[in-house]
Amino acid sequence: MARASAPVAPVVPVADVALPEPCVVLLRSALTGEDLGSFQLEQRTTLLQLKESVAKTTEVPTFHQNLMYKDRRLTRKTPELLEEILRLPEVVLTLLKDASVSNVAGTHLSKYPNCLCTPGPNEACWGYRECVKQQCPQCEEMIDEKPITVTEGGRLNGDAYGWDFLTCPECGLRQKHGWDDHD
Repeated sequence: MARASAPVAPVVPVADVALPEPCVVLLRSALTGEDLGSFQLEQRTTLLQLKESVAKTTEVPTFHQNLMYKDRRLTRKTPELLEEILRLPEVVLTLLKDASVSNVAGTHLSKYPNCLCTPGPNEACWGYRECVKQQCPQCEEMIDEKPITVTEGGRLNGDAYGWDFLTCPECGLRQKHGWDDHD
């Protein structure tokens, strides 16, 4: 007896599958109204990735950017606004440069850092006497995450030493402070 075979679904060529179109972002200056440039965003872009694209286009660092869409500021606390933007084929964002924010990356923030590290270009060190802060020292956003503790080594007496790290999701600054069980 011959068995009846199950129906086979037709093979759809990849070219016929509709992929989401990237969103074209046009940047405009809030102060002068001039066009600052444009770029494309993929559908799963984060706010930090959007700000990094703006930084590449305008040379305005991420921590100096206030991005506006329809009189609303784009922040981590407005994810629905970013989702709305990414669904559009083309969008105009207004960029307001915030000059009051200082660039602390690459520096020691403590008066007495008493450490010999060299902070990276997107890193700030509090030394050994102060701890990383829940409020970012660069963009002043509150950071909800807890610091990540990394043990760098240990001594013969059992004391450990290492670093605590905390990265700001808004501007990307990575704070760190050293710790030592001996202290």
